[in-house]
Amino acid sequence: MANDILNAKRLYDVVLAEIELMSQIIQMQKAVREATKNRDWESLQSTFYYINELSEGFLELEERRVAYFKDFGAKTGSELHQISQNLPFQFKNPITSVFTELKKKLLESKIENDAINEYISITQEFIQGVFDEVLPQRRNTLYSKTGTLIKNQPESIILSAVL
Repeated sequence: MANDILNAKRLYDVVLAEIELMSQIIQMQKAVREATKNRDWESLQSTFYYINELSEGFLELEERRVAYFKDFGAKTGSELHQISQNLPFQFKNPITSVFTELKKKLLESKIENDAINEYISITQEFIQGVFDEVLPQRRNTLYSKTGTLIKNQPESIILSAVL
């Protein structure tokens, strides 16, 4: 029983640490979006480096969390309802609430990633459209030897105005 309490405390601490790291990752994701919009490439590069460090730390914590979940009877290492019956009574509600908070943070991170990807996709389509208009000879459809469509890549051109 004392070992279960110690493991539950460790599980609780790991999930709290994951929440903290996810909060920092989300902040960095927002910084990536702003740096991309502002075309601040140096800031973008340093932010990506920091996100990678935070992600590595999160993966280490996640491995520990999965191991603790398995200690309490989870088969996959991620199902809270599988372990809730095996948790000491005083840790059921705290662990459930922090795990729910972690899931919210992960969802928030996914939404932020989707926003960044959507922004990049829209910008890329816009720029491709500009190049298609400026370089009409590149509008032709090209196919590979296997018959798959090859997307025309913009050529290098010099503009006298900023896009």
